[in-house]
Amino acid sequence: MRPAPSTASAWAPLIRQASLGAQYSRTEDARAAIDLAYTDVQAAFDAFLAARDPDRPFFLVGHGQGALLAKRLLAGRIAETTLSQSLVAAYLLGWPVDRNRDLFALNVRACQDPRDSRCIVSWSTFADPTDAEHFLAAAAWLERARPVDAPRLLCTNPSAARRMRSRSARRRTMAPCPSPRPRLAR
Repeated sequence: MRPAPSTASAWAPLIRQASLGAQYSRTEDARAAIDLAYTDVQAAFDAFLAARDPDRPFFLVGHGQGALLAKRLLAGRIAETTLSQSLVAAYLLGWPVDRNRDLFALNVRACQDPRDSRCIVSWSTFADPTDAEHFLAAAAWLERARPVDAPRLLCTNPSAARRMRSRSARRRTMAPCPSPRPRLAR
């Protein structure tokens, strides 16, 4: 993991990523591949912690398998520790985050305003027609959890908040999606 040159340090771990098939095969080999990738994430996070200024806040960002690994890192290394006070937000994109189970287990809430901190931003998109149930079942199997019903997926839209003028309008835009199923990508 190396900091990217910029005014704000960005760190991106170099990890051995499990193949896409590992996310869907539901075998112990698949779990072992994800576990191996997570050991790399932990090592990269240790390097980050050793180099970072403890007084500087940080973001945690992951997409797809990276979101799964970031969610696991949040649960195992950040939540319920003093590090959680420095977390600006966790962007867990393209991986299911259950509004009930995960937010409670991680002791964090959904971001609902652009100024919120110590919160999670998450969304998942699916093709039309969607096979969300297959994806959600496979994700639950990897996490050793019960499948998430699509209506319980955390779904925030932080980009729309910049266009909203009133605070109440921003809150409605950034609230978890009330739709009965995941929003479909078009």
